[in-house]
Amino acid sequence: MIAPERITVTCDSSSRPGDAFYADGESGLRYWFGHLAAAPAVGRMFAPGQAFGKVGANTIGGGPHVHVGVNVERLFGTGKELKHHTNYTH
Repeated sequence: MIAPERITVTCDSSSRPGDAFYADGESGLRYWFGHLAAAPAVGRMFAPGQAFGKVGANTIGGGPHVHVGVNVERLFGTGKELKHHTNYTH
């Protein structure tokens, strides 16, 4: 997995299976990344395009994958949502 922008890891989290974390982006977006092999340490910073982790090996939901949540409330206001869903397979 690579950073979509300059991010700072703000909190450990978990996902079943695997590890997860929250990060704040330089843009004001907040991210959650789940189903990783291991989460980076809180406070760690990553540049755009820099690798921050590997997708965990699992067989749930068709095989190894990652979930990414993007919170836009800091930019659009509390309670506001940006909805997008992509079902990508290759």
